[in-house]
Amino acid sequence: MKKLLIFLSIIIGTIMLLLIGVSIYYYSQKITYNKIISAPVRSKVQITRDIYGIPLIKADSLKDVYYALGYIHAADRIKLLQYYRAIADSKMGEIAGKEGETLDRIIDVSGIRRAAEKISEKLEKPYRDYLTSYVDGINYAKKENPHGRNEKTRWNITDIISILLLREWADAFLNNKENIFQFPVQWKGRLIKKIIPDELIYYYEKKDLNNIQLINKIKGTLNKFLGLYNKGFSIYISPLNTKKGKSLTGFSYDSSLNIYPCYYPVHIVYKNFKIKGITLSGLPFIFSGDNGSITFFGFSLNLDTQDFLEEEVKTENNISWHKTAKGWIKIASTEITETGKDSSKNKKTMRAAENGPILNYISEDKKHTGPVIVLKTMLPDENYIRSLFDIPFSDSIMAAEEKVKNINSFPRIYMFSSEEKSVNIYSGKFPLRSHTKNIFKPAARFGWKGLLDLSNFSYTTKSNNIAGSSFFYNSPQIIRKNYLPDNLRSNRLKKFLEENIDFNEKKLISLLEDNYSIHAENFKPVFLTILASNPITSARLTRIYFNQWNQKMDAGKVAPSLFNMILKNFIFETYLDEVGNGSGSKYIKQIIKDNYTLLLEKFYELVKRGDSPIFDNKNSENTETLEITFDRAFIKSMRALNRKYGPIMDKWKWGTIHKGHYEIPLSETSLLNQFIYKIKDTPFNGGISTVKNGKTDKDMRPALVTSLSGIYHRDSKIFMNFSYSTTPLSEFYYGKSVINKFVNFEKIKLKYNTVINPSVK
Repeated sequence: MKKLLIFLSIIIGTIMLLLIGVSIYYYSQKITYNKIISAPVRSKVQITRDIYGIPLIKADSLKDVYYALGYIHAADRIKLLQYYRAIADSKMGEIAGKEGETLDRIIDVSGIRRAAEKISEKLEKPYRDYLTSYVDGINYAKKENPHGRNEKTRWNITDIISILLLREWADAFLNNKENIFQFPVQWKGRLIKKIIPDELIYYYEKKDLNNIQLINKIKGTLNKFLGLYNKGFSIYISPLNTKKGKSLTGFSYDSSLNIYPCYYPVHIVYKNFKIKGITLSGLPFIFSGDNGSITFFGFSLNLDTQDFLEEEVKTENNISWHKTAKGWIKIASTEITETGKDSSKNKKTMRAAENGPILNYISEDKKHTGPVIVLKTMLPDENYIRSLFDIPFSDSIMAAEEKVKNINSFPRIYMFSSEEKSVNIYSGKFPLRSHTKNIFKPAARFGWKGLLDLSNFSYTTKSNNIAGSSFFYNSPQIIRKNYLPDNLRSNRLKKFLEENIDFNEKKLISLLEDNYSIHAENFKPVFLTILASNPITSARLTRIYFNQWNQKMDAGKVAPSLFNMILKNFIFETYLDEVGNGSGSKYIKQIIKDNYTLLLEKFYELVKRGDSPIFDNKNSENTETLEITFDRAFIKSMRALNRKYGPIMDKWKWGTIHKGHYEIPLSETSLLNQFIYKIKDTPFNGGISTVKNGKTDKDMRPALVTSLSGIYHRDSKIFMNFSYSTTPLSEFYYGKSVINKFVNFEKIKLKYNTVINPSVK
């Protein structure tokens, strides 16, 4: 009995010690938002938060505003900041292994860090001071944050500029039209033009196959680790179309589920300015907002601004030369020294041609035979940074327009609105060059004829207005020729605005949340007609689901799952047999699978005709029709859904298939986080062509979704399907706190209060 008591005492004591240990760990890691601290600010700064974590910064100087912004960005998302700095500084190999090393070489070759250093040297006051204050706020917060204390290297302004250039450069690369449908030159005579928009098709020679694989490797790496940047749209509702006779503005931002969104809503009160705005963690800029005088929105455009140039190279006496229009020119070499994690010094030799970085140096194979590929591109300079700081404090549309003129940046579109009117103005530079269908252009004959200042193009209206990354109403011809369109989504917005009057906040929110599928509206009648002659049980049930469906991509409905799966397989069954099984067919089939959503408009035209030879499988003896091809796709879809989700069709809801969560980079893997703070997949509404984006991958999972939307008005609202913090023991951690409905974004009601007092010198 005595031994049993001793044994039980040991067990109980061990459990108690374990609980005490967990409690100590919990409270040592817990983030608190009620505190008073001393820091190198100029005067008292107050950071107030409401129940959702929405912060309001009050400060007497802009330097202190940016200090507080850096502080809260790092306090809430230090892991995200560390992640982007590691990429911009070519340190991902230490974190992500082989893929990280590939990314490091991509960034090294791009010259992003070296360009950031040059901008840092040129940037003058007060902008340099703003950046310095921002990084000072980050450095203070990371010492407080348990996930930032192990980072020994202090942040500096070059880090911030590098992150900005990184996001801009990667976004430009991912917008290359030459990166989408790449076909061997011998395919020019095939039916491929009937199924793929001609403006998206580009060709390569057999000798270029290795270089094709190289640029696709770069694209895949950038998609996985970075994704698209600052994409979305804005809406202006004229006072003539509102119930109260006052204008309304709304906005929406998209994000890939691969990476946690950087969008960070915040309020700023400084002197006479009260700004409700959207920032991006890791950057000190307000990208959209309402400052009381105007509302302002800025988005990256989906424009093709980069070219792949093919250059001959030769080596003589250990000196490398490349051939240009001016003849043979020596390849420039720059030796850089990097400090490794173990303080070791590593030397790298970076080479660039006259036209830009040589992409072949990304390959681990140091011996390059044949021509090399040079990326003809540009990078923003210091005047772009000045404009991003200045725009939010413009007191009129005219003043804001002046801030975006003659800016050296990748193309952007801005919407500036007042009570009376709205202006869409383009900004940045666009290369003037000859059009060619070749992916790789011969550098000796192909060049840019200069850069066009896009701010010469603007559109002013007193009527309803929209602007966005892929919406090009009233845009100049040169832009329409070079963009990646989102026609169905923008047409739905335009139609909604034309058909509705007497807008209020509720109606504008319903537009931002609109899940109506244009694709379903087009294809459903065709599907029902074909299914009418199919006697099997699943076909009859599908007809019932379709007849009861209002074409909305709601997570709780079965019809969206059936429709999307059938449509995807219908395209595959129709198109992939056209590719055949010859040399390179596997690669081309993969291209079609990865980009099938870009084929839907063209496919609908073929389906409407119904008699296109494209529906006939040339590998079979019998002549096939649209109906036979559809039936094959239908059976394939039923089998796939049955295998994955069981035989009961009522369980095939869209939210069961179309679900996921944002990946937090460099996230913790401790047992505590795995068991207590595990992030569960959640269903997403929306689809390929809906206003509330729900673009899918080839497995029907959400890929690019609406992550943040809201309205600016006297009763502002905001929605975000993520949260403020990526730190597990924060009150606003993503794993337990999500603003998944429209909430107040007008006034911040005090619940948490952090006061930053000037430190005593």
